[in-house]
Amino acid sequence: MWFLYILGGLIALIALILFLPIRIKFLIDDQQGLVIEVRILGYLYERIPEKEKRVRLSDYSPRAMERRRKKEQKKSSKKAKKAPQKTEQPSASLFSMPGKKAPLGDQLRFAAEFIRVALKRTLSHARIHVKEVMLTVASDDAAQTALLYGAAQTALAGLAEVLDTYSNLRIRHPEKFGVAADFTSEECRAQVDIVAHLWLWQVLDIEFRTAWESVSKMMEQRSSKKM
Repeated sequence: MWFLYILGGLIALIALILFLPIRIKFLIDDQQGLVIEVRILGYLYERIPEKEKRVRLSDYSPRAMERRRKKEQKKSSKKAKKAPQKTEQPSASLFSMPGKKAPLGDQLRFAAEFIRVALKRTLSHARIHVKEVMLTVASDDAAQTALLYGAAQTALAGLAEVLDTYSNLRIRHPEKFGVAADFTSEECRAQVDIVAHLWLWQVLDIEFRTAWESVSKMMEQRSSKKM
């Protein structure tokens, strides 16, 4: 009986871990530029770029500076004590024999296939909420601004159609989704706030399926070349 309780608890724990919510936020504004935040269970896991640390006067006190100096000395002494690392022998890759580098064309094809599969799997799983996408085009020439306005509108409409076709897209505020032309300015501006929601099991599925499909496809191409 206790075995069933333990087994049930393990299954519930694994299910709870696999369904951890992951939120990826993309922000673009005039002050911060591009910011990407990854949160798990609401807690900040990764931020690109990292927030600038606040400067504290206590960090520059004589005692704090002496502690940092001693810490740096310990690090340098540890590095000096380490034995020289052995030179690694080149290993065989998916496209090459040991000691030979893979052809650039094969590497590019593998990278393209990897990105294609990763985007396809990510879009099929992700629930994308668009809070704001406002692009303001401008230049020093009115005719050029008009051309940029038309190109930006076409690109944004195409992006929305792709996301709506291959993912679960939701635009919360349609009035904040569009393109504007500013004939009084010379600099383009953007205000973007997009959030992608995933479960942990979906992230694992994306990684496994991407690696499996990419390697399988390239192995098929390699075998067909030999025949």
